[in-house]
Amino acid sequence: MIDKELLAQAGTVSLEVFDLSGRRVAELDRRDFVPGRYSVRWNASIERGGTAPAGIYFVRLTGPEREPRIVRLVIAR
Repeated sequence: MIDKELLAQAGTVSLEVFDLSGRRVAELDRRDFVPGRYSVRWNASIERGGTAPAGIYFVRLTGPEREPRIVRLVIAR
């Protein structure tokens, strides 16, 4: 869940998923948002096609005039 405090200002927001080696495996969203509360679901599909294997991933949220926020995500199958 992206909290409304994280999106206190309007602007372009990017939400990306990276593997442990730092490679981007998915871009979940990149568009202009207005302040508010949002949620995003990821079905584990990756840019190369297919689905992400079990493992640890990092989700990075970047937006206007804020430090990027990174959270850890674990896929267990």
